[in-house]
Amino acid sequence: MRLTKKQLQDLEKRNARIEKRYERLEKKMIERGKKKQETRQKKIKAKEQKKEKQIEIAAKRKEKYLASKKTVAIVREEKRLQKEQSKSLAIAFGGKPKNERKLKKDPEDFKGYYFDHKRQKFRVQFRIGGKQYRLNYYNTPEEAHAVYLEERAKRA
Repeated sequence: MRLTKKQLQDLEKRNARIEKRYERLEKKMIERGKKKQETRQKKIKAKEQKKEKQIEIAAKRKEKYLASKKTVAIVREEKRLQKEQSKSLAIAFGGKPKNERKLKKDPEDFKGYYFDHKRQKFRVQFRIGGKQYRLNYYNTPEEAHAVYLEERAKRA
């Protein structure tokens, strides 16, 4: 079967169109592949950034935790020192330290007050007929005892 010139030209045009179509498709496929690769790379970068942020957050939390631990230790040490100081102050003024019995020569000397460790003062406290009376705070045990004797005499 022989083809005429016109048929050959038509076939060549058709082949050229098909080749152009294939070229366009190849370009599209290459572009799509590049886009997919770019999106993959973006996702990988996003994941890496997310991990870095999480690591930073974890480091900050750890620093905060360690700092709070240090402050807790400092506060505990301060409280311990304060207790020791208040204990020695109470002993010096004749009050009774915590967890220790006081030694009394005369029971009336230290009656009617106690040493408040939080406020670092002596508080008057006594009971008459089942009713408890709590009065003010005083700087010295002598003041507290004097007030105790006065109030006890009034209410008795």
